[in-house]
Amino acid sequence: MSEENPEVARRVIDAFNRGDRDEQRLLEGFRASYLRFAEAFNRRDFEAAFAPIPPDLVFAPLVAERGQAEALAGELRELHGREELIAFFRDWVEEFPDWRVDVEGFAGPTLGVILVTSTVRGTGRSSGVPVVRRFTEVWDMRSQPIRVSQHQDEADALEAVGLAE
Repeated sequence: MSEENPEVARRVIDAFNRGDRDEQRLLEGFRASYLRFAEAFNRRDFEAAFAPIPPDLVFAPLVAERGQAEALAGELRELHGREELIAFFRDWVEEFPDWRVDVEGFAGPTLGVILVTSTVRGTGRSSGVPVVRRFTEVWDMRSQPIRVSQHQDEADALEAVGLAE
């Protein structure tokens, strides 16, 4: 399955960059790839999970987790490309060894923007405190590099990419 994951994601990104405007096909391809990402992530196969990530992708973690992210990654910052993502999440699961992603849904509010709503959960290794957080991730593929950011909810995600109502 890990070999299929990068191929599907790359085809979706390439199709969009070539001008494919079939929103349903792009969303379904993205959905299939993302669900494979979550499966690989939850079994800690980070190489497979992040294999389809373009080398220049920019990822901004959820700012509400600032204290935890700063403790694990120094200052909260944007992450660039697959190597930084893998390093960040390897450190993250050291502190939350049972951390998992449960994907709840996908939306394509406009061409080139995909929202992914998920719940993450885990228990702090040191504190023993369980953490459950629902958030919306926005994938903005309208320009390069692709930008991914996490937000408290769908309204915040849409505002971040200029699509708030």
